[in-house]
Amino acid sequence: RLAVGPQGEDASGDGDLAAKLEQLNRATRNILDLGEEIDKLSETIELFEQKLPAQREVEVILKQVWEMAAKHRLTPKSVRTDKPVVSAGYAEQPIVMVINGNFDGFYSFLLDLEKLRRITLMPQMKLEKMKNDQEGQMEAMVVLSIYFDPQGQKDPARL
Repeated sequence: RLAVGPQGEDASGDGDLAAKLEQLNRATRNILDLGEEIDKLSETIELFEQKLPAQREVEVILKQVWEMAAKHRLTPKSVRTDKPVVSAGYAEQPIVMVINGNFDGFYSFLLDLEKLRRITLMPQMKLEKMKNDQEGQMEAMVVLSIYFDPQGQKDPARL
């Protein structure tokens, strides 16, 4: 509360009017800066939401991963999904894959996997050399986590 007396003097006895106006100006600038920051954060959130497929699209992504493995001459031995882990605003679908093939093909598969437009994580990977006569053959057990929007109804064409 600011009381102003004759000739613009601060009648409240709390100090100089100019100092109070400067304090008000600084507070107003901070509010404007916060507004800009909120806008930037909103844009960032929207970008991440675009990278989160709807739950029904997880199968489409799994099919893409399967096709990538086949493209690199890898043989999926088994694929199973674990229970989804739901968090605030997103969910994580762990997928356990066991695939066989040439190490060079597996490496190329990993590079392609990295290029997926969706947010994925590979928290676990175990490689073993195959016990046969062919050089470079291996078996990989990987856990691939696909992040998705548990309530989202997104357009599958955006994949």
